[in-house]
Amino acid sequence: MRRYKIGDGELDGIEQKIVADIARYGWHVMHVLGDDQGEPYSYTIGVYQSYGRPELAIFALSPDDAHAVLATLLGHIQEGRQFEPGVEYADLVEGRTVAFMPVDGAWYEMFFGRAIDLYGTLNFPILHCIWADAAGHMPWSHDFDPILRPLQPNLTSPAVDPETARE
Repeated sequence: MRRYKIGDGELDGIEQKIVADIARYGWHVMHVLGDDQGEPYSYTIGVYQSYGRPELAIFALSPDDAHAVLATLLGHIQEGRQFEPGVEYADLVEGRTVAFMPVDGAWYEMFFGRAIDLYGTLNFPILHCIWADAAGHMPWSHDFDPILRPLQPNLTSPAVDPETARE
């Protein structure tokens, strides 16, 4: 694991951007584009360092939409709000019901490499921001839109096979 920090002279371009954003805003959003292996996702880097709160991850939204949702959530964090795992929130993000579930550390290396690089360890929390379908049903509900079910992986239990996260 590579740990980097402000003032480190051997940073690549992405690391320089991450460090600059954390110094300026207290956090950075890393966007990972989707491909035939999975949906796009985005996650924060620096929230734990700057605010002592878990990093946040969200799946299957465009980079612009994910950034807007994460920025809104970070505004709530900066105001002192905490997100409880499993609680559904209809008041955090306009037009969306969201809930948060802790990400099992077994998934960190697969999805959150740049955050690992910053912290130099796997010992930091991440909450998966899970969004409801258009009818307001969460993925764990039997009424959740089945077409959307594979878009948000289940990261709450240890990783065995990447395909099992999407079932």
